[in-house]
Amino acid sequence: MNTNFLRGSRRYNNSPKGTANNKSFREFKGKDEERGLYKVLLGQTVFAANQTLTRVYTIDEAGELTPVSQHTLNTKEWILRNLQTEIKYRRGRELEEILTKTHIPSTDRKDYKKRRGFLGTR
Repeated sequence: MNTNFLRGSRRYNNSPKGTANNKSFREFKGKDEERGLYKVLLGQTVFAANQTLTRVYTIDEAGELTPVSQHTLNTKEWILRNLQTEIKYRRGRELEEILTKTHIPSTDRKDYKKRRGFLGTR
């Protein structure tokens, strides 16, 4: 039995109505600047977390924050893994935008950090 149509990204294009389902499992919804939380849609649930993932919340339709229990985070490790991946990517994009606006070239910045002893940073 040939089941190649179920593999890879093509499995989402096999809907009965013929339209492609371009919805991904993880989608970035934005950053709440006043609270410092990154909002990420995972499946059907919107999660909000700070950059260090010490505070993780769910957001309902009314915008209310509900803390996620540690037991849930331990049993469903995919939540933290996906949040960490998305937040790391978004923080990298923010840093990239900031560094493009500065007048200091990246080679000079790296040399300065090496001289000051910050060897593990960018």
